[in-house]
Amino acid sequence: MADLSFWSGGVAFAATFALFIAGIARAGVRDGSLPRAVTWTGLVLAAAGLLCLLAPVADGFGYLLPVVRFGGTIWLAFAAVLLTRTRSLTTKIDRGDE
Repeated sequence: MADLSFWSGGVAFAATFALFIAGIARAGVRDGSLPRAVTWTGLVLAAAGLLCLLAPVADGFGYLLPVVRFGGTIWLAFAAVLLTRTRSLTTKIDRGDE
Protein backbone atom coordinates (compact mmCIF):
# COMPACT_ATOMS: atom_id res chain seq x y z
CA MET A 1 0.00 0.00 0.00
CA ALA A 2 2.88 2.36 0.75
CA ASP A 3 4.35 1.72 -2.70
CA LEU A 4 1.04 2.54 -4.35
CA SER A 5 0.85 5.76 -2.36
CA PHE A 6 4.39 6.68 -3.38
CA TRP A 7 3.71 5.97 -7.05
CA SER A 8 0.44 7.87 -7.21
CA GLY A 9 1.35 10.80 -4.99
CA GLY A 10 4.99 11.21 -5.91
CA VAL A 11 6.17 9.77 -9.18
CA ALA A 12 2.91 9.84 -11.13
CA PHE A 13 2.09 13.36 -9.96
CA ALA A 14 5.55 14.65 -10.88
CA ALA A 15 5.42 13.07 -14.33
CA THR A 16 1.94 14.34 -15.20
CA PHE A 17 2.68 17.77 -13.71
CA ALA A 18 5.83 17.85 -15.86
CA LEU A 19 3.77 17.22 -18.98
CA PHE A 20 1.39 20.01 -17.94
CA ILE A 21 4.29 22.43 -17.41
CA ALA A 22 5.88 21.40 -20.71
CA GLY A 23 2.63 22.12 -22.56
CA ILE A 24 2.33 25.60 -21.09
CA ALA A 25 6.02 26.37 -21.67
CA ARG A 26 5.86 25.13 -25.26
CA ALA A 27 2.81 27.28 -25.95
CA GLY A 28 4.61 30.24 -24.39
CA VAL A 29 7.57 29.71 -26.72
CA ARG A 30 5.36 29.30 -29.77
CA ASP A 31 3.28 32.44 -29.43
CA GLY A 32 5.69 34.57 -27.41
CA SER A 33 3.31 35.10 -24.51
CA LEU A 34 5.97 34.13 -21.95
CA PRO A 35 9.54 35.45 -21.68
CA ARG A 36 12.27 33.08 -22.82
CA ALA A 37 13.71 32.69 -19.32
CA VAL A 38 10.33 31.60 -17.97
CA THR A 39 9.76 29.11 -20.77
CA TRP A 40 13.22 27.58 -20.41
CA THR A 41 12.75 27.29 -16.65
CA GLY A 42 9.48 25.50 -17.30
CA LEU A 43 11.11 23.12 -19.75
CA VAL A 44 13.90 22.34 -17.27
CA LEU A 45 11.31 21.63 -14.57
CA ALA A 46 9.45 19.41 -17.02
CA ALA A 47 12.60 17.45 -17.79
CA ALA A 48 13.25 17.03 -14.06
CA GLY A 49 9.69 15.81 -13.61
CA LEU A 50 10.11 13.18 -16.27
CA LEU A 51 13.37 12.08 -14.67
CA CYS A 52 11.35 11.43 -11.51
CA LEU A 53 10.02 8.33 -13.24
CA LEU A 54 13.40 6.80 -12.44
CA ALA A 55 13.01 7.43 -8.69
CA PRO A 56 11.81 3.90 -7.83
CA VAL A 57 14.76 2.40 -9.69
CA ALA A 58 17.54 4.76 -8.59
CA ASP A 59 17.41 6.58 -5.26
CA GLY A 60 19.22 9.66 -6.55
CA PHE A 61 16.22 10.78 -8.62
CA GLY A 62 13.94 10.90 -5.58
CA TYR A 63 15.35 14.29 -4.66
CA LEU A 64 13.77 15.76 -7.78
CA LEU A 65 10.24 15.05 -6.53
CA PRO A 66 10.00 18.07 -4.19
CA VAL A 67 11.87 20.22 -6.73
CA VAL A 68 9.23 19.50 -9.34
CA ARG A 69 6.32 19.71 -6.92
CA PHE A 70 7.19 23.01 -5.24
CA GLY A 71 9.24 24.57 -8.04
CA GLY A 72 6.54 23.68 -10.54
CA THR A 73 3.83 25.21 -8.38
CA ILE A 74 5.78 28.45 -8.07
CA TRP A 75 6.50 28.43 -11.80
CA LEU A 76 2.84 27.80 -12.59
CA ALA A 77 1.69 30.72 -10.44
CA PHE A 78 4.28 33.02 -12.02
CA ALA A 79 3.36 31.92 -15.54
CA ALA A 80 -0.33 32.41 -14.79
CA VAL A 81 0.27 36.01 -13.75
CA LEU A 82 2.35 36.67 -16.87
CA LEU A 83 -0.21 35.04 -19.16
CA THR A 84 -3.03 37.02 -17.58
CA ARG A 85 -1.17 40.28 -18.14
CA THR A 86 -0.29 39.32 -21.71
CA ARG A 87 -3.88 38.30 -22.44
CA SER A 88 -5.38 41.52 -21.08
CA LEU A 89 -2.86 43.62 -23.03
CA THR A 90 -3.65 41.91 -26.34
CA THR A 91 -7.37 42.16 -25.69
CA LYS A 92 -7.09 45.91 -25.11
CA ILE A 93 -5.02 46.37 -28.26
CA ASP A 94 -7.51 44.32 -30.33
CA ARG A 95 -10.37 46.50 -29.09
CA GLY A 96 -8.38 49.72 -29.51
CA ASP A 97 -8.62 50.68 -25.80
CA GLU A 98 -4.91 51.34 -25.31
